[in-house]
Amino acid sequence: MPVFFNNADNFHSWFTEEDCLDPEHEQTIRLKNLLKPLLLRRTKREVASSIPPKVHIDIYVPPTEQMCLWTHKVLHHEVQTMAANGHMRALNISSRFAHIRKVIQHPYLIPGAEDLHTDFVTEDIVNFSSKMILLDKLLKRLRARGSKVLIFSQYKLVLDILMDYLDWREYEYCVLSGATENEKRLAQMDEFNRPGSSKFVFLLTTRAGGVGINLVAADTVIFYDMDFNPQMDLQAEDRAHRIGQTRKVHVIRLLVRGSIDELLYHHSTRKRLLDESVIRASAKPGRQLETVAFEYQRKSLLAEGLVDLAAIDEKLDELMRSMGPLDGPYTKDFGLQEDCKIMMSGVPCELQLDTLLNPGQLKNKRKQEEIVSLMPEKRARRSIHQHF
Repeated sequence: MPVFFNNADNFHSWFTEEDCLDPEHEQTIRLKNLLKPLLLRRTKREVASSIPPKVHIDIYVPPTEQMCLWTHKVLHHEVQTMAANGHMRALNISSRFAHIRKVIQHPYLIPGAEDLHTDFVTEDIVNFSSKMILLDKLLKRLRARGSKVLIFSQYKLVLDILMDYLDWREYEYCVLSGATENEKRLAQMDEFNRPGSSKFVFLLTTRAGGVGINLVAADTVIFYDMDFNPQMDLQAEDRAHRIGQTRKVHVIRLLVRGSIDELLYHHSTRKRLLDESVIRASAKPGRQLETVAFEYQRKSLLAEGLVDLAAIDEKLDELMRSMGPLDGPYTKDFGLQEDCKIMMSGVPCELQLDTLLNPGQLKNKRKQEEIVSLMPEKRARRSIHQHF
């Protein structure tokens, strides 16, 4: 093989990415025939056909006002942070791409977004982020269904926010990240998988744990955000979908319409399709894609309006009905049979990123009778601001 393809230019003169996305294309077939003697690949479908199927569900939801506000602040370098001398100064943002992606995960990841005048978790932890609104409503329905859930995020700071949220809702959970000691990992996995365990959610960072994590007690996998390499997400979702699983696994991905994540997911899907056509994987998006994604969120975030709570409730109720019974039977007559996409409609608005409401206007717009919800007899929230 090195004799024929001694450099990348030579290889690309024979095979192009666009053509190889199609598994029936002549170039794809030719490349597969070249690789076939060099690769040995077995799949679960071939060696463990008794495992129930796995279905992917992509849910697209419009942004909240706070997500739009903090996107505007990042774009215009208006984020303030406290300097060592106690004075406020503009946050040094070397990469706006990274920071507007943080806004899409949760505005709390941006200095100044979280109310630091209280040490307790409030409803803002849900209301500021459309992903959290969707997750909150989804977990309520999954718990009533009797499901157990894995939630993955690329970022440890996002897990800290999710831990505060789960404590606030009084959901019992386990946590595993790269910093978790091996003994604690094993103990948490055993407890989560134990029949009759009260643990409802297992929080994990996407790349933590390698191949040794077996969490077949879970029947639902939720990706709060996505990894640049689709192979990492595929490996993560198989923590639940492996030998020993007795229920159909639903893999749910949360995406914000008009955001960087939506465009990166499209890029990631292309890489996954290429891998399915001709075994290949790549690492992270190039600089050109980052620029395109940045402009996409700047221009498209408000295109579908703002998050509509009633629309979320309606779509999630429909999803729960279509998922079918928790314990089967898993036949063509029951439950979801194919991967699907759910597009949440938004409430139309005339705001643009250059004319967004300022914090004072947003505060006046909120309900005057709103009550701060504290966590009774629970510890104060975690502070993520020590990292700024």
